[in-house]
Amino acid sequence: MDTLQSAIARATPAILIRSGPYPPGENSGHLRLSEPRARLGGAGTNLSLTVAVSFRVLPTEAGGGRWEIQTTAYSYLLFLDDSEMIAYHWDLFPVGGGGVRFPHVHLGKDLRHAGMPQREREKLGLLSAAHVKPDSSRSQS
Repeated sequence: MDTLQSAIARATPAILIRSGPYPPGENSGHLRLSEPRARLGGAGTNLSLTVAVSFRVLPTEAGGGRWEIQTTAYSYLLFLDDSEMIAYHWDLFPVGGGGVRFPHVHLGKDLRHAGMPQREREKLGLLSAAHVKPDSSRSQS
């Protein structure tokens, strides 16, 4: 949590808030920002950020009273004014038949508007509905 808070503090004064795991015996918890849409940068900026992370706490396979924290989902959204510009998601347990189980980006969800030509709206709709996946063929360094 300290590492993520340190990274967030470089962009916004919002702080991470942890909820859970509770009640006793429950193993899942969540992190979110103290503001639903945390302003980025100084005064007068139109950019804001939403962060949500879900995790679970489980005993390690090695035992011995050791525990590990596993991230089970995350969502980072960047807004310009009130329009979602970029969303980066991953969920280990997606809900619904069309759930996507790999990290992916959505671009420009809120860029379409009624004043645009139909063809342009359709193009933006295809872009925003796409699940842009990182290239897994490249080696990780």
